[in-house]
Amino acid sequence: MKFTFIVNMIKGTRSTFSRFAPSTIAAIFGTSIAIYLTYVDENMFQVEQLFRYIFCALLGLPLFIAIRLFSERRDFNIKIQIVFNLLALGLLIGYFFTLSQKIDSTNSIRFALLMIGMHLLVSFSAFIGKKEINGFWQFNKALFLRFLTSALFSAVLFAGLALAILAIDKLFSADFDGRIYARLWFVIAGVFNTWFFLSGIPSKIENLDSVNDYPKGLKVFSQYILLPLVLIYFMIIYAYALKIIITSNFPSGWVSNLVMFLSVAGIFSLLLINPIKDLDENKWIKTFRRLFYIFLLPMLALLAVSIWKRIDQYGVTENRYFIVVLNAWLVFISLYFIFSKSKNIKMIPSTLCVLVLLTCFGPWGAFSISIKSQLRILEKNLTEANILVDGKIKKATKELTYDQGHKIVSAVDYLEEVNALNELKPWFTADIDTIINKNDNDEYRWCDKSSEILGLMGINESNYFFANELHTQNVYYYSEEMKSIQVKDFDYLINYEFSNYDYYSQEDTTKKVSTTYYTLNNNDSLGIDFYYKKGNIILYKTKEPLINIDLSEVIEKINNYKTEKHESNLSNIPSEKMMLEKESEKLKTLVYFKTINGTADSNSSGVTKYENISAKILLKLK
Repeated sequence: MKFTFIVNMIKGTRSTFSRFAPSTIAAIFGTSIAIYLTYVDENMFQVEQLFRYIFCALLGLPLFIAIRLFSERRDFNIKIQIVFNLLALGLLIGYFFTLSQKIDSTNSIRFALLMIGMHLLVSFSAFIGKKEINGFWQFNKALFLRFLTSALFSAVLFAGLALAILAIDKLFSADFDGRIYARLWFVIAGVFNTWFFLSGIPSKIENLDSVNDYPKGLKVFSQYILLPLVLIYFMIIYAYALKIIITSNFPSGWVSNLVMFLSVAGIFSLLLINPIKDLDENKWIKTFRRLFYIFLLPMLALLAVSIWKRIDQYGVTENRYFIVVLNAWLVFISLYFIFSKSKNIKMIPSTLCVLVLLTCFGPWGAFSISIKSQLRILEKNLTEANILVDGKIKKATKELTYDQGHKIVSAVDYLEEVNALNELKPWFTADIDTIINKNDNDEYRWCDKSSEILGLMGINESNYFFANELHTQNVYYYSEEMKSIQVKDFDYLINYEFSNYDYYSQEDTTKKVSTTYYTLNNNDSLGIDFYYKKGNIILYKTKEPLINIDLSEVIEKINNYKTEKHESNLSNIPSEKMMLEKESEKLKTLVYFKTINGTADSNSSGVTKYENISAKILLKLK
């Protein structure tokens, strides 16, 4: 019995290799490179070089599977299959040479897109030109279940062997290299998992169309978990849309995540229950599917408005490009399932696969469009700031507005991130190749090239790094001590100081955060409350408010003075510009502010949080 088991296992392994030889070779090659990486992990430059081989191996695995499945359904002979595999190998080699030596975000995103495209290709490659909707569903069900089984078996095998190695290490003082666990995982995930998965791919695919197997657990999962979640998210998004209409506010950028999750969950759940839609007890599925896509369209319109707002402000980036493309695809799929009579579910993976592959390369691709968009924004803002004059860069002669500076910094940072700083060379009279090429070796691989480029423009990156809604800056104003203060018209002089360091957790702007009491000559008590966010000083006696001093008034006077002097960073302010006079029915006061310290949002002309205040307050009670 033991020998029979071993013989059957060997036969199964040989059969799998014979059927999917190029895929298994790609898996073994990629695993070997991954194991070798554990020996060179201190050399980051070499690691990134080796990752190019891993990327190609990972892409080759599903690509060769798709070729084999496509060839099987058309009974291609071995010679034609070899030709297809050689063409695929040529594409992989071509892709290898498109990868830069440093694995940047462009390489990573393109790889992720290609992996998605290759896996989608596997899902329908055996059914290209075949009208076998049920067979297509059964095939992908088998792949999905085999994937879950492979992942479970691989995890258990790794845990068991890793524990065995740990036991030997502890009990026998074997002193294993800690990287042995990583190498073990690479072998199990790369070789065992792949081989086990490939062995479970259906061989007689043409017979699947007549199979009516539908797991009850799948029905329960889709009908009682996924579909209720879809309905909940529909209610949330429609409630949010109602809020937008009532408040007339633009939708938040976060709404894109919610709409995408709703779309994926809804489409996935509809795919799961597709085989049982024609049963008498499940006629509601067709109605639900139609209503789902009808109600999805307004949400896609909401998503379009949300992403267009961001593009209008900051241009196109890869993420925004993908949201726009995916949104357009979802509109197409929705219209297809609303109006099409055939309602072929193969349209979902096949059209998405084509779309994903098209976005990877070419002038219409995500990277080309994003780079062009950011260059347009950069050119516009540099021209407005008189830094780009007659097509050439000149150093900034005046301080930029925060919004202008932030857009310039963001665009240059983006161009560095996608390895496209070469696009700026025509604007510079100086040679910037020495800056652009600094990451070609280990010595300069982590240099901040964008900061140097911005420095040539006369822009300090740190001043404009954060987004408007997140950026805050410290403000500090002071005036020289007045040599003398006229007090003859007042009864009292109070030295007032406030420090906010103990109140950072206070978020309620209506709640007082500091109270100070002063004793007057007639033994009355004068109280002063300070509201650190609102910037209000309330003077009162025996709980009766006497006067309200609003610091925004003095901040406005300071800002006007700075504008007159054309110095936005001015801190030393004349004492008369930091003075407020107030009068009510029961009190007259004159306040000389010596220091005002706090923080301000970039899009605000005032102080949004006060931290330290010192002032002399003259009082006259009526």
